[in-house]
Amino acid sequence: MSVAAAEPLTHSEVRDDSRASRHYVFILKCSARFFAVNRRKIRAEAIALSQTCAHVKEIQKVTPSGKGCKECLLMGDTWVHLRLCLICGHVGCCDSSKNRHATKHFHSTKHPIIQSFEPGEDWRWCYVDEIMMD
Repeated sequence: MSVAAAEPLTHSEVRDDSRASRHYVFILKCSARFFAVNRRKIRAEAIALSQTCAHVKEIQKVTPSGKGCKECLLMGDTWVHLRLCLICGHVGCCDSSKNRHATKHFHSTKHPIIQSFEPGEDWRWCYVDEIMMD
């Protein structure tokens, strides 16, 4: 037994069929709720998809400079999270840390792309284009 694909209803057919109209309104309401709850995530994904980063071609296979923020370790200071420069392998602390060594590294070297150096995270950030990449 073969099942024929149903032709989609036109807008006027939906409007004329009260049952289809109720379903159509229900779907619109659900979609609105979904987008309201997930708007930040959807916006971030849309921005990431609509923009491309030309700096990804600069990414190198790197060896991390250490297991912690290089500068914080030298100072005897602490950090919140770690970031890895994908151009040279420098490990620096994040912007939530008081010293912000990863960003300082970018400003001094112009190396544009970092990756989270935290276990279980693999996102990347381009400082120049201000784009997060998965």
